[in-house]
Amino acid sequence: MSVLHTVFHALNLLAPALALGAMLALCELWQQRRGLSVGLVLRAAATYVLAGAGVLMLGIAFWGQDGKTATYAALVAVVGSLAAWRMPPAR
Repeated sequence: MSVLHTVFHALNLLAPALALGAMLALCELWQQRRGLSVGLVLRAAATYVLAGAGVLMLGIAFWGQDGKTATYAALVAVVGSLAAWRMPPAR
C-alpha cells in the first residue's frame, strides 16, 4: 500500500470522529453564543475528535475490523456524553 493510500485509509477511518467532533463543537458555539473564541471552539473540536478516535481504535481492537455498528453506537454515546458534560444546561 502506498503512502497516499495509507493516508486516505486513515482519513476514512477517522471521518466519523472528525464529522461528529466538528458538529458538536459548532453546537457548543451556537449554544453559548457569547464569550467563545475560535481557540476554545477548536479545543472543543479537538477534544471530541480525540475521544471519538479513541473509541474507533478500541472498536477495531475489540472487533478486529472497522465498520461495526456497535462501534459507531459507542462513538455517539461516548462523544455525546462528553458533549453533555462540557456544555452547561440551556437557559
